[in-house]
Amino acid sequence: MLSLSKNKDRIDIIFFGRGGQGAVTASQAFAQAAIRKSLYALTNPEYGAERRGAPVKAYLRVSSRQVQDREPIVNPDISVVYDFGLVGVYNLDKITRSYIILNGSEEYAKKLKGTFSGSVGYVNAYNIAMKVIGRPFVNMPMLGALLQVTDIVDLDTLKGVVSSMFSKKVAELNIKAIEEAYKETKVI
Repeated sequence: MLSLSKNKDRIDIIFFGRGGQGAVTASQAFAQAAIRKSLYALTNPEYGAERRGAPVKAYLRVSSRQVQDREPIVNPDISVVYDFGLVGVYNLDKITRSYIILNGSEEYAKKLKGTFSGSVGYVNAYNIAMKVIGRPFVNMPMLGALLQVTDIVDLDTLKGVVSSMFSKKVAELNIKAIEEAYKETKVI
């Protein structure tokens, strides 16, 4: 479990997704939850002029001190990966320090673990999204998975943020997807 402490006052996270998967929205939700816990958070997206389906990164810094850095994160503590195909594109097993959270199966997680010295968390966020939401929006289930590897924010705080970001009906579905992914995420 990755925590803020006296020895580690900042955790850097990158959400790796494709346009339309909600990586930026998830990063913003997690940042808001951190702020509600009296922490400092700064999030910024990186994407080009491409359209839906193109690679997207959302950088998130969470700290017990004010965050001044605005440049792209190069070596994240945690990489949250919405599409296994992006692992090789960004060499995530080489740049990530501690955790890679993967939308995928145990098979993909084990394959990644073979080349990564940190821990790999995995959940089938796509299946959860389709079952709970009825659409392939994996961002909220991936937030549930992220909660399994860090205690920066808690489930109740994140649920409060999601409730404030979406209409009641959409928020309820998103919260259910977060809770289900939180329960189903495994770490190897």
